[in-house]
Amino acid sequence: MKIRIASLSAERVTALLFAAVIVFSIGRWLLIGGTMPLLWPISIATVSAAVLFIPFRSQLGPHFMRVGFYVGMFAFFLSYPILSPDEVNPNISSETHSILGWALFLTVVGFELTYRLLARLKDKRLPMAAIKISRPQRSWLLAFVFLGMACWFFSVWDYANALNAPFSSVLLTMRGVVEGSQPAGQNYLAIVLGAGIFLAATAAALLLSSDGLPKRAAIFCWPVIVACAAVGFLGGSRAGFLYSFVPLAVVGWKKLSKLPFSFVVRALGALCAFASVVVIWSAMSAMRGADIRDYEGGIDDISPVMYAQGALDIYSMTAEVVDTFPAKIPYVQGESLLPLVFGLVPRPLWPDKPYPFGLYMNIVNGESLQARSASLAVGLTGEGYGNFGLFGACLWGAMLGLGCRFGDRYLARFDDKSPMRSLLGLMAAVWVSMIVRGGVPEMFYMGLQVIALPLALAAFLSPRWHRISISLRFSQSAHAQH
Repeated sequence: MKIRIASLSAERVTALLFAAVIVFSIGRWLLIGGTMPLLWPISIATVSAAVLFIPFRSQLGPHFMRVGFYVGMFAFFLSYPILSPDEVNPNISSETHSILGWALFLTVVGFELTYRLLARLKDKRLPMAAIKISRPQRSWLLAFVFLGMACWFFSVWDYANALNAPFSSVLLTMRGVVEGSQPAGQNYLAIVLGAGIFLAATAAALLLSSDGLPKRAAIFCWPVIVACAAVGFLGGSRAGFLYSFVPLAVVGWKKLSKLPFSFVVRALGALCAFASVVVIWSAMSAMRGADIRDYEGGIDDISPVMYAQGALDIYSMTAEVVDTFPAKIPYVQGESLLPLVFGLVPRPLWPDKPYPFGLYMNIVNGESLQARSASLAVGLTGEGYGNFGLFGACLWGAMLGLGCRFGDRYLARFDDKSPMRSLLGLMAAVWVSMIVRGGVPEMFYMGLQVIALPLALAAFLSPRWHRISISLRFSQSAHAQH
């Protein structure tokens, strides 16, 4: 029987990968022995794989944000209890495992219900033509590349000037105190301008994905998308690096698709990219907190296994949420949504602005607002449970499903072959996965800051903007004649 590779959508490929992990974990347990994979996680993973594999009756595919949700749930809540059940917190009681299992299951149910409910509504498909970059548009994109890099450079320079520290020290210090620096307040305008590097990288990726780009422009654009990935690495944030890696991944995918045996080549390229991300995540975990030039560890300290639990085992942290609410702290009953609504208000203007939900877990761990190691990742399910119990877990999943449906509907306006669709789609998938993993308000605004400028660029290049520009020029010409 001939297999149609083209029929394997992103959702079905994801489902097959989930199934492979499930079969591997069960087979290893049956053949080698050891600790049995946790029942609730493996059951929810099986349900997720089945839901993803069943054909979805919608003309909006591929569903980038839907895939991002399931990847986030599997990677951060299910994979560790399935592949390394003996490493999960052994103090979690069977009752907590059961409640947490129901909470995770209801998160999936809530997400899928709202996503599919909206899918039943009649979609008004507004396709955008594939972006065929003309000479004027190419000039604009090159201008955006320069503008984005200039904004990013200004943000780093401003921060270095505020700290009275060398530019290189600010750039090479991963989420730590810059040596020899002075305390400084936040310049919110500079922070916003720092996202300009994503505008530059998106514009450069669009140019590199287009046909007929002059070699001089290509030579300039390649370092920009590589620099974007490097800046994401130097930032020390796993989510930030994934966002920054997207332009390089999209351009690489487009270039590999033009080679002979493109399916095999792209599959190998995807495996290499995944391995690179794993290694880079491990290097970031080992080096961050100080200037990377002061790193004294060796290659052995950059071990994916060593840092896997901190990055992936959100299951154990969410179990602490289940034990905490309402036994130690009453349900917060929607209070954690306030930072999501008022997140753009600077704290100096509102000193008593509510803090995100993760602060509760810092307090439970014996820390305080003034002295805490970091914001703890409680995850989408944990935050929902801390608000309304099991109903909250379902409600939080439903709210995310609502947002993802509208997001995927927007992405469907782009032509299938448009590189802008791939760029925005992958960024959106990372965004959703990080919302699933971390605190909802923090991850929402972190992703919004990253994706806002590429969205503005997409609107600028859209046919609607082109029609508006033509009509304005026509009106000006008619007015001049009169």
